[in-house]
Amino acid sequence: MKYRGYTCNPQYSEKENGYYGIIEGLPDAGKITAPTIDDFIRIYHQTVDDYLDPNNGSRAKKKGGGWVTLLLLIAIVAIAAMTCPDREKHVSVLSERIAHALSDKSADGGTFLDELFYAADKEMYKLSVDNNLHVDDFFIVSIGKVTVDGQSRPLTLGAFGHVFTMSVSELKRRLNDNEPE
Repeated sequence: MKYRGYTCNPQYSEKENGYYGIIEGLPDAGKITAPTIDDFIRIYHQTVDDYLDPNNGSRAKKKGGGWVTLLLLIAIVAIAAMTCPDREKHVSVLSERIAHALSDKSADGGTFLDELFYAADKEMYKLSVDNNLHVDDFFIVSIGKVTVDGQSRPLTLGAFGHVFTMSVSELKRRLNDNEPE
């Protein structure tokens, strides 16, 4: 029998209880064995196909994997878009961070007056941040910026329902530094 320019003559062996043969021109393929002639022809064709197009099998796997990867990417983008923090979340997180960094009062473990002053400081920082923070919404992430000396400086990054800020020392440096980031 001939397939795609390669010849193979299957023979039946009672000892092996099936068919066997070698594909002429493909010595690396070795001996093909199969219990039925239909199985032999299928293996013979597959061996020739794999020899002529060695990426054929892996390409089929990649196509299936590509859909899974695409669906996973779409799901991640959809989740990121639905959970992208709004401006109020940026204001809340940043003002809390600044209040904690700059206040020498403690909201826990102090006297009633310490707690009262801490709460007042926090509200004062929140008003200041609310008046000065500009949040750019990029659909899946949001970036909070303030303008210092005419230059916009990013301070917060929002993604997946969370707002991230830099360390207290980095916040102070960004707000006081004359160099833009």
